[in-house]
Amino acid sequence: AAGTFATKAVGRGKSVTVTGYAISGADAANYSLVQPLGLTADISRLALNVTGASAANKTYDALVAAAISGGAIAPISGDTVVLDTSGRAGTFADKNVGTGKAVTVTGYTISGADAVNYSLVQPAGLTADITPLTLNISGASAASRVYDQGIAVAISGGAVAPISGDAVTLDATGRAGALGDKNVGTAKAVTVTGYVITGADAANYALVQPQGLVADIT
Repeated sequence: AAGTFATKAVGRGKSVTVTGYAISGADAANYSLVQPLGLTADISRLALNVTGASAANKTYDALVAAAISGGAIAPISGDTVVLDTSGRAGTFADKNVGTGKAVTVTGYTISGADAVNYSLVQPAGLTADITPLTLNISGASAASRVYDQGIAVAISGGAVAPISGDAVTLDATGRAGALGDKNVGTAKAVTVTGYVITGADAANYALVQPQGLVADIT
């Protein structure tokens, strides 16, 4: 016995033509066998996975978007199905810095004469990193002073400009400056340390201490 759909296309309650039932036996020749009639069945969509996609690492930008590249499909040989990647997009669960963060992918679509026979499955299991954004301190200055056998230099000022909306506060209470040596000189390079940042979004930034400061020892 065998059944045949009229077409290969997906559908519900599709008519099935039956052939192949036969009878045998001493009196079989006295009968005209009628094959089953009125049979129907469904053809459901075949899951079609998108493979070969990847999510790109990025520097923190206060957004949850992730860049997606790649993607391929393998429909049944002979079917006309084309993958469209123009609308693909990735989304992190949150904006924060982290490694191996899960990325949800959407936007892949398929077209072509046989596309309606497939159920496209978006890429799964993608991960990517969000690395800290460099945050420079501006507006700091070093004070010149009279020789005192020390290398310490007073530091003043300092400000940061995080991404708008982020809660980041610059803490200057521990700031300090140091010269390379104690000796008298002009425009001596000063190394600055001790600035820190606090706030709900501080962990998403890599703070850079002020650079290029100079001071005189008279």
